[in-house]
Amino acid sequence: MAWLRATVARFAYGEVHVRRREFVEAELARIDVAGLRPVGRVGVVRALAGAMGLPELDEAAVGALLVVAANYFGGEDPAADDAVRLLLPLMGSDAEQAANRIGILVQACDATAALIEGVREFGDVHAALRFAPPVRVMRRVALVATRVGDVEIPAGEVVELEVGALGLAFGYGPRVCPGRAVAMALAGA
Repeated sequence: MAWLRATVARFAYGEVHVRRREFVEAELARIDVAGLRPVGRVGVVRALAGAMGLPELDEAAVGALLVVAANYFGGEDPAADDAVRLLLPLMGSDAEQAANRIGILVQACDATAALIEGVREFGDVHAALRFAPPVRVMRRVALVATRVGDVEIPAGEVVELEVGALGLAFGYGPRVCPGRAVAMALAGA
């Protein structure tokens, strides 16, 4: 898991982030969202993997993605390392691109499934984003010491940002979610 986190665009900075994000955006741009019809969390992963041109994911691969998703933003389950090892050969390409394909799938897994559930509950995507945003909190690491209002934040501090109530479930600025259009299309389907 440490290798995966160190190799995906999500946790990279500077030029490395830009290069990896360009790959993620290109990968997502190839997806024809019109044909996506996911059902539930596993359906999101399978539909997205198929749209990315990856081989059909068997139960072991889907289970591995779910383990990685549960540990992606933290957690040290040793099974996650085994899950990453199982997934890498299925993702094709070089190791960095394979890692970012895993990153696309695991980031879509829970958030997109939650958005779909919100659409079922509230009737449409916009209402779901307003009343049940799939991402409510984002964590960031302060790269430099800073001050926000009266709060001192030292370099390296993990900061939690409540974004759901602000209508920023897909983030903002240079870190806006590159999968927004795909997630919206999956939820709308």
